[in-house]
Amino acid sequence: MALALGPAIMVLAGPRLRRRGTVMRVEITVSAAICVLLGMLTWSSFSGRSGLGSVSAGHTAVGVVFTLICAAGSAVNIIYMKRLDDAGCYPSTVLATRFILMSVVSWVLVALEGGNDIFVALLPGAIVAVGGVGLPIYLLQFGVRYTEPITTSLLISLSPLFAFVMELSDRRLRFSPFTLGGILGVVALVAIGVVSRDRRSASQVPDPAAPTAMRAIDKTVMHDELVSDERGVSRIMKAAIVDAYGAGRLLPHALKLRGVEFVHMRSPFPDTHLTYRPEDFTVEIEYAGDIERTAQTLRDLGVNWVVAAAESGVTFADQLASALDLPGNDPRLTLARRDKFAMQEAVRAASLASADCFCSPSISEVTEWAVRYGQWPIVLKPVLSAGADNVFICRTLDEVGTAHTKIMTSADRYGQSNKVVLAQQFLSGVEHYVNSVSRDGIHQIVEVWRYHKRIVDGHSVYDFEDLLALDEPSAQDIVSYARLVLNALGIVNGAGHTEVMLTDNGPVLIECGARLGGGQMPELLVRCIGGDQVNSLAHSIADPESFIAEAGAPYQLKNHLRCVNLISPSDGSTPTEDGWNPIKRLPSFAGMIANIPSGRPLPRTIDMATCPGTVYLSADDLGIVESDYRSLRELELNGLYG
Repeated sequence: MALALGPAIMVLAGPRLRRRGTVMRVEITVSAAICVLLGMLTWSSFSGRSGLGSVSAGHTAVGVVFTLICAAGSAVNIIYMKRLDDAGCYPSTVLATRFILMSVVSWVLVALEGGNDIFVALLPGAIVAVGGVGLPIYLLQFGVRYTEPITTSLLISLSPLFAFVMELSDRRLRFSPFTLGGILGVVALVAIGVVSRDRRSASQVPDPAAPTAMRAIDKTVMHDELVSDERGVSRIMKAAIVDAYGAGRLLPHALKLRGVEFVHMRSPFPDTHLTYRPEDFTVEIEYAGDIERTAQTLRDLGVNWVVAAAESGVTFADQLASALDLPGNDPRLTLARRDKFAMQEAVRAASLASADCFCSPSISEVTEWAVRYGQWPIVLKPVLSAGADNVFICRTLDEVGTAHTKIMTSADRYGQSNKVVLAQQFLSGVEHYVNSVSRDGIHQIVEVWRYHKRIVDGHSVYDFEDLLALDEPSAQDIVSYARLVLNALGIVNGAGHTEVMLTDNGPVLIECGARLGGGQMPELLVRCIGGDQVNSLAHSIADPESFIAEAGAPYQLKNHLRCVNLISPSDGSTPTEDGWNPIKRLPSFAGMIANIPSGRPLPRTIDMATCPGTVYLSADDLGIVESDYRSLRELELNGLYG
């Protein structure tokens, strides 16, 4: 009874003791039905129809009361085990602490009782402690890591069935059809609850390849999220996604799962180099040059949230949110969230470490600054582009002149002419990036990665990134600095992608984007750390209170994950589907994203625009990931791209 009653107590206590957890309606129904069956079993005990036969009402009442106390303790125990896992505590740590405390309590009880047979019971007690308590608790802590507390509690409530079967051999007990019927009923209800949870979990892992055209919301998956206007009238949450390109293409599905409707809003200059899925939208709006008219169109459609999904949409999303009088990011710092020179100035104004830099359209002024600065190399790049577009590392004045001319005579990724050139201090150290999601100024750190780059023809090219555990050296320094940068740039709502160089003097900002990070594979990140940026962003929009309550919980790395950016060593063509098979056969291969369709001409890789795609390698052994990475690079050098 104590174990079977756990799910009902979990329904009542879970949302209060662990706010990031969820309880489904079917689980509430199952828990209530279990309580009914337990009531029947309690009646059978009072009436003498249980396996024990006739027992006095007083003894039965005492047993029921103690059982209820045990059930409450079991439920609270499971919730706090989950909270410890959420906080990054390993099962072995939890087990060691519990055993120490249990031992102390046990010895205190022995001392109080004054028992003389402690040494006689020592060996049998040790066997029971290890096999019957220690090992099950250790395995339970691992199980809790991968399930919701309510699911764990439902599964544990199968224990009465095992107990009933084992007790059949005890001649002191008699067979009770009431007991068997009650237990089988509990087992059936448990099966219903666990299967329902499994189906819901499967439905909430987004499939990037699946079409998600916006139709009527499936209310059996998620309830419609409602917000109230200033008159107190509820209306369905509807978001305008600005530039759903690249990682932003995954946001519609994540919003749909949370019951949020959406429309697509194209900025004046979207990044058409990135992947886009028009089939996900039934409403698309192109900007026609009038911000007020566009805002009215969105207002007429019932839009009550604006979110930038790609770098090209950051400024336009700010303008729309302001025109619609909706929450957004600090409008006074809009320029600082896009212009890399203004960005460094804003960070410096907040008394944070920043890179020395200078901005000018004049080649002579940039050259003069480089001479005055006197530290080589320096970095030259556009102020408004992205994806390592036209980023040059210059070691001489001649290289500065060549890079300046190349930038000023080129268009950025969004088709706009570069008007000025940013000259910036070359930061030495180890580069990292932090993906975050913010709501009402509360920042959730979703993931921290360590960059590795290589130089190709004077260009800095992304090589690979490793997902870091938060307990790695300096990770907390990077996270703390990134939070301050988000504040300095006025990122209050939405996603953030903050690139930081960890120098000998501490973290220094490279640049920060008020949008989703690139190369997202949500289902893979969920397996490795239990969450991802796309679904966290959807969560922040659909349920801000729940998001804010969970924002401070650190993630825990469960598997090593490396994101390898493919590099074509020369001109070639994108492999066919079968041509990728040598990579897909690597032991740690976990997924890939192709940037360029099969058979298309492929230039030599010098930036993200010429990167063929991304491959994800994942394993619990870092050595396997390292070995597969080397094999992948050998495949590229030996004709992968023709």
